[in-house]
Amino acid sequence: MSEENKKNAVERLEALEEMQNNIIQSLQNLDLLVRDVNMLRDSAKLLNNKIEAVVSVANSKSALSADPITAAQIGNAMAANNVAELTSKVSEMVANGLLAATDSVTAETFVVVSETDANGKIIEQRAQFLVGSLRDENIKNKLIGLKVGESVQAADNASIKILEAYSIVIPKAPEAPAATESSAPASDAPAPVAEVSAPASDPAPSSAPEAPAASEAAPADAAPAAAETAAS
Repeated sequence: MSEENKKNAVERLEALEEMQNNIIQSLQNLDLLVRDVNMLRDSAKLLNNKIEAVVSVANSKSALSADPITAAQIGNAMAANNVAELTSKVSEMVANGLLAATDSVTAETFVVVSETDANGKIIEQRAQFLVGSLRDENIKNKLIGLKVGESVQAADNASIKILEAYSIVIPKAPEAPAATESSAPASDAPAPVAEVSAPASDPAPSSAPEAPAASEAAPADAAPAAAETAAS
């Protein structure tokens, strides 16, 4: 290889490396942008929840009441909004046939739990998740085998109670329609013409018998199409 060709090959490699670095940088910038968008979305959701909580507390107070709206009241209202949203998600998944109620907990169970501290004060009114997705192996193993209504001890003497448990329903794939064969295969060849011999003085026209019609196969009916889990 000549020196000129070697130089051109090195330049091409350098250009490819620069292009690769630019692509990696673009992907990193895109990832940061997605994170920023998600953060803005969560902030907007939190702000909207807070506004709804303030309005709810204000509406519950008498118009003549001089008591100010407290942060605790707003916090309770926001928690109630979150619970309502989570409850709605589970109800929707049950209605759509994605979840089915069950009594016992396995690694594949989707559970709804509440958490209280050692004094019985509510830490988390409602949390819902797939047991197998827990990173804390200790809590995961304690939850497996529990029944709905039972509790398990967590860190700092907190208690986690199973409120609801659901099995995840795996949608069945649609069955392929059975192929049907026609009772009489159609003939692609043209129908043969029968030739008749007749005297020259009185020629008789040639007649052609009609070809038998091929029966057509009736198409089989198509099988019906088959049908987030939400994690907090």
